[in-house]
Amino acid sequence: LSLKLASLQALLQLCSHVAGMESLLGWQDAASGETAYEVVLTLALEGASGEPRLEHVATTLLQRASLYQALASLDDCCSKLEGDTKNEQEELHRKSAEHLADVAGQLEVLSQASARQDSASFALLGDDVPSIHTLDEKSTKLPALLFGGNGTGSPASDPFAQGQCHLHGFLESFLTGRRLLPGLCVLLSRLPRMQPRDRVEVFRPLQRLICALLSCAGGPQLLAADTATLASLLKLLETGSSSSSSKLPAVPRFPAALVQSELGSSQLAALVTMHIRALRLSL
Repeated sequence: LSLKLASLQALLQLCSHVAGMESLLGWQDAASGETAYEVVLTLALEGASGEPRLEHVATTLLQRASLYQALASLDDCCSKLEGDTKNEQEELHRKSAEHLADVAGQLEVLSQASARQDSASFALLGDDVPSIHTLDEKSTKLPALLFGGNGTGSPASDPFAQGQCHLHGFLESFLTGRRLLPGLCVLLSRLPRMQPRDRVEVFRPLQRLICALLSCAGGPQLLAADTATLASLLKLLETGSSSSSSKLPAVPRFPAALVQSELGSSQLAALVTMHIRALRLSL
C-alpha cells in the first residue's frame, strides 16, 4: 500500500470518533491553512492513477464527514429552538426539516450492508469502531440471526445478516455525540406550536429517521440505552397524538397505515415500543 493510502486508512479510524471528525473538518482549531478535509476532498476529486483504493477511502471519509455535518447542523437548530428564539422559529423549523431529511437519507445509505462489503473488498477498516450495542450471543434467548448474526460467530456467512443494515460504530459515535435523541425530543415538543405545514414537514423526516434506526441491527439498543430520553420520546409521540387531533399528523386510514412513509405519531410510538420490548425479551 502506498503511504497515502495507509495515512487515509489511519485517518478513517481516527475520524470514526467525534473529536477526530471535528479535527478533520477544522472545527476544533482555527485553521491557518488548508484543512485535512480539503486535502481529502482534493484526493477524491482528482483520483489516483492505479490506486482505486485511495479514491475509495477518500470518498468513504467524505461521506462520513457529510453525515456528521448534517448531524451538527441539526443539533445546532435544536439547541436554538430549545432556547426559544421567537424571532427565528419559522426559519429554524424549515432548517430542522431539511437537516432531518439529510440525516435520515445518509443514515440509510451508510448503514447498508453493501457499504460494508465494498469496504471489505477494498481491504478497508469498515467496522472500525466496535459497536457497544451489539448483542452478545450468550446473553440472548433468541437466535443471533434475529439481530444480524447467525449464532456461529461468522455473520458474513448468513444471508440475512449480509442484507441487514447495521448501526456501525462510527454511526453510534456520531449520533450519540451530536445528541440526536434529545434533539428529536425538542422538535416533538415544539410540534404543537408549529404551523400545520411545518408540523408535517418536520414530522415526516423525523419518522423516516426513527424507522431507519429501528431497521438497523443495533438501532433498538441505541434507543434503549438512554431510558430517560426514550421515555420522553415515547410520551411526546403518544400524548401529542391523543391530546388533540390537530397537534401531530393524524393516523392515516388503512391501508396507508401499513406504508412506512404514512405512519402517524401514535403508530410510530407503538413501533418503537414493539422493538424495544422485543429487545428486552431477548436479553
